[in-house]
Amino acid sequence: MKNKKKAIIFGAFVASFCVLTAFSSSLKSSLDSQNMAKRWSADGSEFAQISVFYPDSAIYSYSEREAESLHDSIEQKMEEESYKSKNEESHIFNDAYSSVISKMNVNTKEGVGHTSSEIGIVGIGGDFFEFHPLELLSGNYIYSEEFANNRVVLDEDAAWKLFASTDIIGMKIYINDAELEVAGVVRHEKGKAVENSYPEKSLIYAHYSLLETAGCSTALSSYEAVLPNPVDNYAKNIFLNYYGVDTTTAVEGEDDPEKSLPVVIVDNTKRYSVSNLWKSLLSFGKGSAVTRPIAFPYWENAARIVNAWLTLLFLFTVLVVAYIIITVIVFVAKLYLNRKWHLKPFIEKLTDKYTYKKRTRDYINVDMNLIDGKESRYE
Repeated sequence: MKNKKKAIIFGAFVASFCVLTAFSSSLKSSLDSQNMAKRWSADGSEFAQISVFYPDSAIYSYSEREAESLHDSIEQKMEEESYKSKNEESHIFNDAYSSVISKMNVNTKEGVGHTSSEIGIVGIGGDFFEFHPLELLSGNYIYSEEFANNRVVLDEDAAWKLFASTDIIGMKIYINDAELEVAGVVRHEKGKAVENSYPEKSLIYAHYSLLETAGCSTALSSYEAVLPNPVDNYAKNIFLNYYGVDTTTAVEGEDDPEKSLPVVIVDNTKRYSVSNLWKSLLSFGKGSAVTRPIAFPYWENAARIVNAWLTLLFLFTVLVVAYIIITVIVFVAKLYLNRKWHLKPFIEKLTDKYTYKKRTRDYINVDMNLIDGKESRYE
């Protein structure tokens, strides 16, 4: 009865390990914004997704030019390293950027009787919706290659607030004196992490170049890129070098020079790896603290919330695995101590069978006619 109870407890721990592993795996893939490298490296090549987040302060003023400069720097590095895409029609790397969210008064039409509402406006550039493939409810995304910059994408809440519908493609909205056309309506990712980090209940995505015309903030909030990562930290080091950190002269024990940068650089690809979760566990309670005035976009805040959850799940998983390993070791040790056979007689039996008897047999079967020759023949 006692052994049966122990077996049930052991089975429960094994089942808990399976549940924790499955839940952790589900959490890691829950945010599409963190899985661009996986989507980009469909051919099996090693790629990394790196994000840069900029300070929201008057001391540092980053604009769209910073994103363009970073793009040119990466492109030059790729040319120097002779990186080429296997598909001649595609690029070896891809990037996107976005602005700090501005809350603006948005109208559905000019004149008396118009509908207006305070809605968050975020400027986007590059292939933003490649990194953030939000579910399309109607219409299409907007792209940096478009000739006109007056098209916008509304999220579901903004569409209902302004038009009481999501089927509004081609409709016009007005921000100050700028007339904008609705290109599509999207639905944001589900889950508590996104809900707890979403800055506004309603958002409108517009071309970055439109911000100044519409009277919105032009401060750069984030830059994201997916690029080759043939060796560990290769991709991230490109960004560190761009911002003046010499990664070739780092000395163990010295302060991390990355912490002195005005920006925050994140390797999204391995933020949920076992090594990073272990580091988060060791520094739990202070690992998420940021001393710089960074205004993280909602998707980065959601990723940090998921990281906190995964750290706790990792702790439980470690404890469960430790129990399973200890139980197995104790079980094997008891089996060995209570064994009815002994290793020494078994080894002696094998030794006697394959050494002494073999030599005796060989001695008896020697062909005596060849004793005086240069070679012997065995039967």
